Amino acid sequence: MSGIVQEKLLPEVALGIVKFILGMEPEVRLTVELEGYEFSTNASFDPDTLWKVNAATPDMVLTLEEALNRTPAKIAVGGLERDLSAVVGEISRKFGALVSVIPANGTTFLNIISTRASKPDALRQLLQSKQIPLSNVVAFGDDVPDIGMLAACGIPVAVANAIPEVIAVADYQTASNDDDGVAVVLERILDILES
Repeated sequence: MSGIVQEKLLPEVALGIVKFILGMEPEVRLTVELEGYEFSTNASFDPDTLWKVNAATPDMVLTLEEALNRTPAKIAVGGLERDLSAVVGEISRKFGALVSVIPANGTTFLNIISTRASKPDALRQLLQSKQIPLSNVVAFGDDVPDIGMLAACGIPVAVANAIPEVIAVADYQTASNDDDGVAVVLERILDILES
């Protein structure tokens, strides 16, 4: 089973958010993501760092203007290693009816997406054609953006380095994502299915 479910940001909203954030925090690193394959960033990276930070190659990087004109799916904000709560509050106040601001790593990293976008809804849409209910889904998570998905799925698993809120929602815990925690669980499931 495969598929793509996206709820995109309107280009004028994305542009307004980018300008607003850069006005508040000019040193922040912005990443404007399109369809999971192409993106733009206001940071300049050499190819090795680009791969390490974004798992990307130079041909995947667009200019900020190109990305904003092509209806982005998400704006990620970070790179300062400090609390961005003030940015969350201001974006929510100014654009709250149109976007959701989902903090990660405390509030040092922000994901800005359409209010119509959610992991549980995307999973439901992808599984609908196969008539698979979320109660039959194993889901893995580590940070705030995963909480709704874990709560909606039948087998919620937190990796060991997950934030406390994720661990509280999960029924199971595995090794950290640095120690291949997802693979550990998937291997156990395959072993059970094969026996």
